[in-house]
Amino acid sequence: MSDLTTVHRPLTADELDRWIAELESGNHKQAMGQLRRGTDYDDGARYGYCCLGLKCQIAGFDLDATFDTYEDYNGNEIHEPFYTHPGTTVGKGGTPEPLHSLSYKTRSALASANDTGYTFADIAGVLRRFRDDLLAGRSLQYGGPVGGEWEVVA
Repeated sequence: MSDLTTVHRPLTADELDRWIAELESGNHKQAMGQLRRGTDYDDGARYGYCCLGLKCQIAGFDLDATFDTYEDYNGNEIHEPFYTHPGTTVGKGGTPEPLHSLSYKTRSALASANDTGYTFADIAGVLRRFRDDLLAGRSLQYGGPVGGEWEVVA
């Protein structure tokens, strides 16, 4: 298995099911480009999450203690990105532990989908569709905008 498809710990069914349920719940704002983006939403929500940041949040991972935070030019709170090549780290923490159950390739595909138009519900559908593959430690990739082809890769 290459470094891009290595899974550092198994993804459990409970972990995956809880993530899917939270993505479908409608209780979380979706953000792009960062695990968690601080901003003031019209409904009073303080944070929006990337689909991967939401996985970290529901696992109880403390994003504040692990990543440097700064404001962008619009005043939005930004957490330093974690997407790195395997074996490297960014900021204080590298890849958060809740994401060790997903390969770099899968994390990259999900992050790209999150940032190019997939809603949380769309992403939940992908996770559901490839549930058995993800639980077996296989990697996913996708080929483009919403409706693009997803596939399992070695």
